[in-house]
Amino acid sequence: MKNRTAFIVFAIAFGLLSCKDAATTKSTDEKVTSSEETSKKTDGALAFNSDETTTIFQQYNHIKTAMVASDAAAVKTGANALLNVSGDATLKEIAQTIANADGIENQRKALPELTASVERLLDNAITSGAIYKQYCPMAFNNTGAYWLSSEKEIRNPYFGDAMLSCGSVKETLN
Repeated sequence: MKNRTAFIVFAIAFGLLSCKDAATTKSTDEKVTSSEETSKKTDGALAFNSDETTTIFQQYNHIKTAMVASDAAAVKTGANALLNVSGDATLKEIAQTIANADGIENQRKALPELTASVERLLDNAITSGAIYKQYCPMAFNNTGAYWLSSEKEIRNPYFGDAMLSCGSVKETLN
């Protein structure tokens, strides 16, 4: 019994210490900002050199925000919309994978590849504002993974409410 209790205490402590922001994770009652609210906040500051790039980032942001909220249906909606706005074959393939995935965890597995593809498209496309490349060291069994955000505040799409503020800004794209 003592060994089991010690193991449980160790597991909890490890989980809290593994991510530097885990101790400040918001409660699950906190409302996650919707993609519409996010785009309203950033429309004045963030701009791109083409309408297609703007729309691609908006749909990426929709997908990422839906993952933060653990809303698989909204993720699928965003992935299907991304299919219709992008001319990039790689991006379309990843969006199709997300749209066809069963459940939020399977959708999240494609986010690192989607992030890399969108980041490649954003290279030299930002005309004003900034995008933050954020990182969670605990994603995918501690192998870590990136995502992009128009806001500096961490909202982790890999864990949602479980570890909402786990992660850090690794790079600023502008």
